[in-house]
Order: sequence, then C-alpha cells, then structure tokens
Amino acid sequence: MIDQVLLDELWDYGDAEGSAARFATRAADQSFSSAERAELVTQQARALGLQERFDEARALLDSLAESTDGRGHDESDRPPRPHLAIRRSAGELGDRVGGHGREEVDQVAVRVTE
Repeated sequence: MIDQVLLDELWDYGDAEGSAARFATRAADQSFSSAERAELVTQQARALGLQERFDEARALLDSLAESTDGRGHDESDRPPRPHLAIRRSAGELGDRVGGHGREEVDQVAVRVTE
C-alpha cells in the first residue's frame, strides 16, 4: 500500500498535469510492488480525469486490468487501495462527462478489484 505521505507529496490538485507526470514516473519504478504500482496508475488516471483527458484515463485503467492478475496485484501482495482510486476516477470521469463513461470505468474497477 502506498503511504499517505507519498501520495500527498505526489498530488498537487492545482497542477493535475504535474501530478499525472509524477504518478507516471513512480508507477514505472520497479522498486514498488505490483499492487503499489497499480495504485499509482489509478492515481495517474485520476489526475488525467481532472484534466478532462478521459480517453487516456480509461486506457490506463484498461491497461491496468489487462496487465495484472485482474486485481492490480500479484500473488505475493495483499490488495491495497487501488479500487478506491479507481472508483474515484470513475466518479470524476462520469461527473465530468455528464454521467457518460461512469459505468464503463466502474466496470474496470470491478474487474481490477474482484
């Protein structure tokens, strides 16, 4: 699980573009577990959603579902909080596109967290 201190360091809600870049950089860092990288990717998608870059956010969430065991972690990891970030992303994306897309992104959240 990503430490809240690190999340606070990476997030700057006044600079969603910079936040997305910071999350992308950390998500590529192999010193994090696959579950932690999944959590970072969901935060990156959330930052992209705040920029109204919905297609990119959805693609990231889809790639997360496809590149993991379906839950965002490998067998040695306990499921962390990615499902919460994915749900937040789903809500933000859905809210920003008048509800369109919420169901699609939410389905990815279910696949990742089952």
